[in-house]
Amino acid sequence: MKIVFTPEELAEAVMLLRQVYGTDDKAEEKNRFTEAVEKAVEAKVAVKSKPKTEPKKPGPKPRVDRGKVMALFDAEWSVAKIADEMQCSTTTVKKIIGEEEDKRYGQKA
Repeated sequence: MKIVFTPEELAEAVMLLRQVYGTDDKAEEKNRFTEAVEKAVEAKVAVKSKPKTEPKKPGPKPRVDRGKVMALFDAEWSVAKIADEMQCSTTTVKKIIGEEEDKRYGQKA
């Protein structure tokens, strides 16, 4: 079993152990040291681990309403304003406009 201490728990255990070293009698010191360690373990100072969390799986990409993008573009909105309104990047807006204009006017040569 691996024992993991948080910094606070380690500091608390060290303080308890430092109190032990104040005695003159070595046998009693050893007993107090052992008791301090046992208390630290009993007080859940030992065996702490972070729960393992699964990495987030990417969900489906949100769809951008291409018709609305083109309507705003036809209304002479700037690409930046359209992107802000549609909550997407300017690159996405430019891509949609390019693809939709290709459909309207035929493929670019």
